[in-house]
Amino acid sequence: MNSIGHILVATLLVASVIAGAAGCGVCSDDVTQSSVLSSEDSSEDTTRTTAGMNVSENRIQTAVNDSRAHLLSQASNDHWFANLSYRNETAPRSVRITLNYALMLELINGSEQSQRKALSYALSQRSSNGGWNDTTANYAALLLLRQAFSGAHQEVISDIKREIEDENMTLHPFEGETFLNASFLTRLYYLKLSDRYDRSELFDTESVNGGAENIANMTPAFEDGFDPDKRFIVTYAVLGSMTTSIFMAEINNNETEAANDRRKLAEQIILGRQGHDGNWEVTQGGVRALTALAVQNYTTENRTVEKGLDALQRMQRDNGRLPPFAMSVTDTADAHRTLHRTGVSKDNETLRRTAQWLLDVRTTAPNGSNPAPAILFRTHHGAGWGLVPTTYSDWDDTALAIDALNVYDDRLTNRSVQFLFTVQNSDGSWGAYMTDFAPLSDRERQRAIDEIGRDAYEGLFIDPEAHAVSAHALTAVGEAGYTVENNESVRHAVEYLIENNQPNGLWGSAWYSDYTYGTSAVLLAFEEIGVNMSRPEVQQATRALIEKQNSDGGWGEHWTPDDSDYHRWGSSTVEQTAWAVQALLAAGVSPDHPAVRRGVDYILDHQRSDGSWTPHAAFKLGSGVPTYRNPVLTQTSGLLALTMYAESKDISTAPNETKSGLLSRVVVLEVLVPIVSLVALLGGFFIRRYWR
Repeated sequence: MNSIGHILVATLLVASVIAGAAGCGVCSDDVTQSSVLSSEDSSEDTTRTTAGMNVSENRIQTAVNDSRAHLLSQASNDHWFANLSYRNETAPRSVRITLNYALMLELINGSEQSQRKALSYALSQRSSNGGWNDTTANYAALLLLRQAFSGAHQEVISDIKREIEDENMTLHPFEGETFLNASFLTRLYYLKLSDRYDRSELFDTESVNGGAENIANMTPAFEDGFDPDKRFIVTYAVLGSMTTSIFMAEINNNETEAANDRRKLAEQIILGRQGHDGNWEVTQGGVRALTALAVQNYTTENRTVEKGLDALQRMQRDNGRLPPFAMSVTDTADAHRTLHRTGVSKDNETLRRTAQWLLDVRTTAPNGSNPAPAILFRTHHGAGWGLVPTTYSDWDDTALAIDALNVYDDRLTNRSVQFLFTVQNSDGSWGAYMTDFAPLSDRERQRAIDEIGRDAYEGLFIDPEAHAVSAHALTAVGEAGYTVENNESVRHAVEYLIENNQPNGLWGSAWYSDYTYGTSAVLLAFEEIGVNMSRPEVQQATRALIEKQNSDGGWGEHWTPDDSDYHRWGSSTVEQTAWAVQALLAAGVSPDHPAVRRGVDYILDHQRSDGSWTPHAAFKLGSGVPTYRNPVLTQTSGLLALTMYAESKDISTAPNETKSGLLSRVVVLEVLVPIVSLVALLGGFFIRRYWR
């Protein structure tokens, strides 16, 4: 072989090694696009078999790189949209929502294709008994099959009817049912679409007449017509109350002038709460809103209805399932800020696309301005972000988005930062949704509790204490340069959090799994705004967290709603362990402290081979029980905890970067494969010609 042959063979070998490494190794940042995060598609727990290993530099680097790559790969085209699922997910609950969606489409004459997809999903979830072992799902499916698919699926109908008969199921109201239950909505569809049952068989008119909706309408906002500047109910309860107002009038067949005026008012409020892109806060809210509009004789020819149907169709999964919630703004802001915080360049292609998406869906963005008048305590929809695109602003999502976007140019977020200061409560806090919200007098409050019960009263009239929201707001303004040293509003917020530290020494959360999340958010905020982390309240929180660590190294919080003291420290989860580790490190606890090391080990031991973690129920509404699993939240929590640990140990986890952004494995392959092929062709030519 001559010198040219040696060179070519060596080149081929080197190219093959590089290509193999790119294809087989775990690239530090894989920015390719794939399906959105799905707890349904990731049920198999393929955790790494490394339990009991000590935390090593290589292990941390690999775990961070894999987690970061996984999170990057889960962005859809320009944002993150987690596939939320219920706590202890069972098929009937998802089936109920999806079937109600299909029945709403039947009522309003919507998309047949979406109906077929919804039915396909529901049928795929049937039990061996032929139905779903669930009264609401069985009756909803029967109505859909008879009304929309007449003459088809006769065997399925027979199976469902047999299960209903065998299990003595009935469509009648049950004790404890509320207007928000899928069973209530299913019976309303029977009332509107079928004559199989009398009105009196479907509804107990005595329980339907009055209740929470009437109490809401008797608040000061309704004393003389309707005045949105007067006291009403919490923002997130408005849609449920107004749709219920329409449903109740329909159920009671109330055609009085007063009832018609009330229906018309509720209709206008529902119309006014639709986001620019067609959303009504969450998917279930969209189904209820469109059902109420259909009851009011709206059709698909109406632009509001058309936009609402389009929004739900976008949210429906390929398998036909309609997820209960859409938190695309929350997910995108959280993923973006975490990826940048853990080393991904702000100029990374995925981060730039998702940042642009966040800007475009801001409530006040030029193409996102809500054309409807502001309703309820607002002269505008707020200079920030909401849970989903272009709806009214809330303080938590505004803070998260500021945190994500401030790395580009503070001029992008300055108005929103100032907006946060304007909605700060007089006690220094930021509420879950409202500002200084106290809608009822003592007399009105007691009346509401007596008539609807304390739980319903709290759901309608209490803006839950929100330590974590206040912490997120502090982190956002801290990123903009406001600290305890230079800003009185920041100092006032810190005083609020210190004074409202819970009896157990920790801080809670309105939206996430309580003490581990709330404490983590508060201590990270304190670190950002320059609070002295040696102050006793901070050290008390760290001691309290360490005392709650489980023997397996993790932390866990659980809820038993049937118990008066329903919060419990229990079996470990990755999310709560990650938040506890974040809190300890932010407070200045040494990374070599046994509690930190054991917590990090727990996170590492439960990481799956693809870099992800199994999500657990961590998202809740106000003072309720955590109900939803959010895989984006799980991923950002674990990734940030591991990165903070690596930084505290001076372990480099920086991703490979080029001037144009991060280099993904797929990009490497796209470049190298053609080069290798070309070298091989040229090598073959030269070898044949020059080999001697």
